[in-house]
Amino acid sequence: MRGDDRPYLVNVPGYETPLVEIPGRWEMDDYASIAYTRAPDFPSGLDRTASYELTLDNWCREYDGAMNEGLCLTTLFHPKITGKPGRILLLEKLFEHMRKRDDVWFATCRDVAHWWLKEHQHG
Repeated sequence: MRGDDRPYLVNVPGYETPLVEIPGRWEMDDYASIAYTRAPDFPSGLDRTASYELTLDNWCREYDGAMNEGLCLTTLFHPKITGKPGRILLLEKLFEHMRKRDDVWFATCRDVAHWWLKEHQHG
């Protein structure tokens, strides 16, 4: 995983059709930001979360950077992490920010994999 910033093909022994690897983005994983963070390192031994404002700013910047470079941006939002009332507001604000662009394709990984395979399997 994470061998590129765009999907890529991986030949799998015994299969004619390659696997489409869609790179994950740790920066866009809710667990990394709002489930646990090491800073500040006080109180010792207890879980801490980043501020929602900082988390939203980071997610928006990752999105903007990826879109400006024409890259694939995947997200990973866990129901037990982001599925809380205050955190749902984070998603709503992120989606509002994302929808400001009209050149973005919002798709499932399955749809991306099918499209990538069709476009890139033969060279």
